[in-house]
Amino acid sequence: MRSPPLSAILMSAPTTVFGMLPVALEVGSGTEMMQGMAVIIIGGLLAGTILTLLVLPGFCLLFNKKQRSQEKSLLNDWVIF
Repeated sequence: MRSPPLSAILMSAPTTVFGMLPVALEVGSGTEMMQGMAVIIIGGLLAGTILTLLVLPGFCLLFNKKQRSQEKSLLNDWVIF
């Protein structure tokens, strides 16, 4: 089962992106400003979702390396071969 924050991210971002697609793809006079806004919203949501789901956990793993090495050394103290 997914965690609640993950479900919220995976439900809200795509629905907003799909909601903005008609505005971004609309052709006609006076739509230039709305198209630009829609494209920026879509790009921001996609970038934010990717950063939240992929890059941020990677940084957490990278910065917690020291903690993991300390835990590993404690585990090795308790293991007797």
